[in-house]
Amino acid sequence: LTGLKNHGNTCFINAIIQCLAHTDLLAEYFVMGGYKQDLKLRKGQIKKFGTKGEVTEKLAVLLKSLWYSEYSGEVSSEFKSVVGKHGAQYRGYSQHDAQEFLLWLLDIVHEDLNRATKRKYKANKDNLGRSDECIATEALNNHLRCNDSFVLDLFQAQYRSALSCPKCKQKSTTFDPFLCLSLPIPQRSLRPLLVTIVFVGASRAPLRIGVSVPISGSISDLCAAISEMTDIPCSSLIITELSSDGFNRRFYANQPLSIIHDSDAIYGFEAPQRLGIHTFTETVISPSLYRCCCRFGQPFVVHVLQELSFSKLQALFLHEMDRMLLDNADFQIKKHRQLFRLRVMNGLAGRSYLSSELDHPLYTATVERRVALLTHSDAPGSTGPAHIRMVLEWESELRNSCIKPDVQDSPEEHTSVQNVQNLFSNTHAVNLDNCFELYTKDETLGLDDAWLCPRCKKLQQGTVKKLSLWSLPEVLIIHLKRFRQLLFLQLQCPSGRTKLHTLVEFPVNDLDMSPHLEPRHKIIPDTHSVLTNWPHWRRTRRSSGVAGEDNLYDLYAVCNHLGNMSGGHYTAHCRNPTDGQWYLYDDTRVEQVPVNQVTTQAAYLLFYARRNLGCSSASESSGSLDHWTRRI
Repeated sequence: LTGLKNHGNTCFINAIIQCLAHTDLLAEYFVMGGYKQDLKLRKGQIKKFGTKGEVTEKLAVLLKSLWYSEYSGEVSSEFKSVVGKHGAQYRGYSQHDAQEFLLWLLDIVHEDLNRATKRKYKANKDNLGRSDECIATEALNNHLRCNDSFVLDLFQAQYRSALSCPKCKQKSTTFDPFLCLSLPIPQRSLRPLLVTIVFVGASRAPLRIGVSVPISGSISDLCAAISEMTDIPCSSLIITELSSDGFNRRFYANQPLSIIHDSDAIYGFEAPQRLGIHTFTETVISPSLYRCCCRFGQPFVVHVLQELSFSKLQALFLHEMDRMLLDNADFQIKKHRQLFRLRVMNGLAGRSYLSSELDHPLYTATVERRVALLTHSDAPGSTGPAHIRMVLEWESELRNSCIKPDVQDSPEEHTSVQNVQNLFSNTHAVNLDNCFELYTKDETLGLDDAWLCPRCKKLQQGTVKKLSLWSLPEVLIIHLKRFRQLLFLQLQCPSGRTKLHTLVEFPVNDLDMSPHLEPRHKIIPDTHSVLTNWPHWRRTRRSSGVAGEDNLYDLYAVCNHLGNMSGGHYTAHCRNPTDGQWYLYDDTRVEQVPVNQVTTQAAYLLFYARRNLGCSSASESSGSLDHWTRRI
């Protein structure tokens, strides 16, 4: 049980290495030196191949150091160096996608250990009118003539892709190999958002409501949902975010809702439909005018005339804060000409304050610049009328002498909050079967993907495409597609990618893949199996399989991604093949965890082994005494 040192954003490498180290047969193959014969054979066949064994040798050294408890940071550092040597994208210290690295590594090791002597594929035959069994067998044999390695023996299988012409109903079927199944995660069309509504006037307290909005919608959809519940016209709504020290972001109607996270404090302000300047005000306490502020109380909205003096502005704001004031606050109010400082927000650089010395502080350059910015920004994408956001900065002593100590910071809560929370908590999780159903669902191809029907001899729109599994590997790797490309996000995020945090429930034991296999019309030997070519030390392990369990799989490792697109971290949950216990691997940190902590919203890559293969059978049977690690 050994962790791996992080050499600078190498957690994606560490997590994958731990998962591979717990892939029982793969670990045995490298740790016990089984790879050396294949590597020697490869070197004798051709001079230029893969990495000439460099990556494979360093991987073997790294895996051996983990199992022999001889690991040091130098070992993983050397592995990273050789990875960067042969993969330019992995040079330096940038974070990378773990699934992409896994496929890159498996492909590199396959090239180093490829036993195949052929370099060219045979031309494909016409598939029209031929059975799936014949097409699949020929496709596999054609692939194996150029690709034959231990990596493919363990991880590779075939999937079936069928296209159906909408005109003549002609079907075209192809079979391709895969090392990893990338499954889409079903998404609900709506998401819940909690918004605090601040009404005009001090008579109505802020109200927290819950609304359902389209996942791929925009801020205008949020405004419409708020308007429907509160009867506030969309034209009078200004949507903004509050932080601990005051106002944060202002949102615009054409912005995607994906820029709002569930934890963001979102407020909707009702603006009065009158001429003048609308001010949206926050109250903050500042122990020192030059230190960080801490927000208290609820924000409020008022309508002011630009001609007002500072004292009248202050009186107007105090009137709105009446519920917060102490009974004897009048004495302090009369005693001090200025109770707080008025900081102007909304995009101005630095901190700008209204002067209490001026007769008309709202006619100053600070406000005029802000009004100019508002006039320029009141494009079709803006929400609500022009307004100014202000923060009332109180000194500690004055705050304590004027404001109630138990001032209510939480708004009233509408029943809709609990309603949306209950609704979405019951439908948040999906299971692995749901992902497979979406993966194998019929897909109607659009204009850009029009298919040339071999019978009609025309590009056909509306072609139906269906994917299914034709065979299964010994070790099944499932990739949960948590990262997706969204075109409307590219204005806010250069990559245009977002992460799905949906909880996908997956079985730790007894994953039955039978329902996801394409039915066969003819029972023939499994053309994917190459067990007869396995060395004796592998054939004896596999021959102990129990009939009827070939499609049952047990989980032995999970690669997790924590965080989001702006910052993330990879860890791994792995089941030890000798004691059957689960452990969390977080770089150098290793700790035992109960099995119920393995299924999380962070699960990204799932590693399954056939029931009669690898760590699960070795650890759960009396044969565990004969596990290969006993020979170390």
